Amino acid sequence: MAVAAVGAYDGLAVCGRCGELHGACTATPDKVSYCACGRDRRRRSGLPYPDRWAGFDYNTQFELCRCCALEVLVSGSRWSLWFCAECKRRVCDLNGRLGGYVIPIGRHSLMGGVGLAASEIADRAEVERFAHSLAGVFGAMGRLTSWVPEVVASNLTDLGITGLDRDVDLRAYMRAVSHDQIDKARRFDELCEFWTTSR
Repeated sequence: MAVAAVGAYDGLAVCGRCGELHGACTATPDKVSYCACGRDRRRRSGLPYPDRWAGFDYNTQFELCRCCALEVLVSGSRWSLWFCAECKRRVCDLNGRLGGYVIPIGRHSLMGGVGLAASEIADRAEVERFAHSLAGVFGAMGRLTSWVPEVVASNLTDLGITGLDRDVDLRAYMRAVSHDQIDKARRFDELCEFWTTSR
């Protein structure tokens, strides 16, 4: 997992509604990221989603840690991690204690060991087991996506930033969270509570 260098994400903003990043980085103005709200607006307006960027699996260069939303992570690959190092450790420890891939750490199911070997394709029971596991992973990914606006709103509230439905410059947001004492362990506990009540 790569934490983005300060300044690499100049030009991006945090959406106060969906919690995702959007805009164009000053270093790569040809790559415009849309948050969930922007993608929804384009879809409702009948505008096509932009072609996939060369060398990327997803049109996103950076995103916030999906647990604490206090770190900017390099993204855009199907193998990109969704958590900063501290939050990833907690998520992996939890998954280990629970004996399963409860909270996914990234987009690809293989990151959690959920896959189907070529030798298993002819085995109907194995295919059904894989399909069931994959459905569980996709459901968990959806819950994690639902957590992002919650944790970003909590961070904005803790920072005293009002008007939570507006955009916040990402660099200003990161300066604010670096000077505040928002506890990552508390955010993880809140994620776990959200997880048990959002099914």
